[in-house]
Amino acid sequence: MEKCDFNHIKVYKNEIDFMNEVRLELSKRGNVVFRGNVGKVLTIDGKYFSTGLPTGFSDLFGVTPEGKAFFIETKIKPNTPLQEQVLFLKRMRKQGALCGVAYTMQDALDILREENK
Repeated sequence: MEKCDFNHIKVYKNEIDFMNEVRLELSKRGNVVFRGNVGKVLTIDGKYFSTGLPTGFSDLFGVTPEGKAFFIETKIKPNTPLQEQVLFLKRMRKQGALCGVAYTMQDALDILREENK
C-alpha cells in the first residue's frame, strides 16, 4: 500500500487504498459497509454494457448499527467530487441519509457522527 505517515496523518497516493481502509475501519465499528463498484464491459459482439450503480453513486454506502443509511464519497487531495457525485449526495441527504465527502479517516467518522448531532 502506498501511504506515508507524517505526524500520525496518513497521506494516500491511491484513492482505492484510502477507500478500502475507510471501509475496513467503519466495519470494525459495527457498520455494514459496501463498496459501490461501477464500470463498462465490452461484450463479445463489440457492444458496451454498463454494470453497477447509477452515475454519481458514492464509493461507500451502508447502514450504521442504529439503522441509519449512509453514503460516503472518498477522495484524496487535490481530487474533488464530480458534479454528479455532489448531486447524488444532496439527494440522499434530502432523503435522510448521512452523507459526505471524506478526505481523511476523521472525515468519514465525522459523517457517521452526524446522527448524534
